[in-house]
Amino acid sequence: MPRRLTRDTRRAVLGGVAAGFGQYLDVDPVLARLAFVLLAFVNGLGILFYLVCWLLMPRADAAGTASRAETAGACSSGSSVTRSIVSTGP
Repeated sequence: MPRRLTRDTRRAVLGGVAAGFGQYLDVDPVLARLAFVLLAFVNGLGILFYLVCWLLMPRADAAGTASRAETAGACSSGSSVTRSIVSTGP
């Protein structure tokens, strides 16, 4: 399965762009955020690039990509747990 560049809204500070780049490049999202801040000092290029990426990059959950917890078989929401508890009721 090819990797896709998506915004990671689970680890987002603003829009998830830096977290998405961090996940895509397999680096800490703090390093990606630092790169955007450093680029911001270059005539505001980092701010412009961040805003363009925010508009163009799809969210990870909207793009249909499964999270690591879902891929590992973990329950991502409490609905299935609730259903199993309700179905076994008294």
